Amino acid sequence: MRWIFFVFSSLTLSGCETIPQQHEREQRQARAGLEAALDSATAKCRSDWETDARLAPIRDKIPLVISTASFVQLNDIGKPNEVEKNAIVALDEVKQACNQSIYALRARIWPPERSALMQQYLSDARSILGTLWNGSMTYGQYITESNKQLNAYIYSDEKLARGLLDEYKRAEAQEQQARAARMQAWSQYIEATKAQPMQIQTPQPKQTYQTSCNSWTPGQVDCTTR
Repeated sequence: MRWIFFVFSSLTLSGCETIPQQHEREQRQARAGLEAALDSATAKCRSDWETDARLAPIRDKIPLVISTASFVQLNDIGKPNEVEKNAIVALDEVKQACNQSIYALRARIWPPERSALMQQYLSDARSILGTLWNGSMTYGQYITESNKQLNAYIYSDEKLARGLLDEYKRAEAQEQQARAARMQAWSQYIEATKAQPMQIQTPQPKQTYQTSCNSWTPGQVDCTTR
């Protein structure tokens, strides 16, 4: 399960078939490597959450995965005290490092639109955490607002991904039509070439000339060309 701070949609864009097959194969390999790197980064984020002693005062108040908050956590009307505020500052530090590592990995294959949407989500999530830290929000309100924000992000990301996928499909259909038109034009050219009789020109023999000169009279030369 992905950590609360980097929940992402499972909807990903497949490679576009218009690119060379070698490039497409490399893209598949890159995505496989990316998933392994994401798993490793996720494990580190989870480990940091569970082992960082600075976060101990708030572990029972903020769940590891925000969507799995308990009934008690959702209805917690308490606000952070000074000790807990220090823990929230540490939590922000841990989240920032974790989120940026995940973002850097995702941005390798995501289109700019999805990367920008994710960056905005992370920024908004940090703002909500700041509202909890400054005492303007209870723990229960923080969890509720975070859940709303997360669901809105997932919805927007999936909608954006579907729209981008539709664009790829339309572009692919247009490219296929263009390829078919080029193939048809080439076939017509070949058939037209076959229909024309082949004309072979026989080279004409090259005419040669010979010039002979005689001197029968002193001081005079007579030349004849045949």
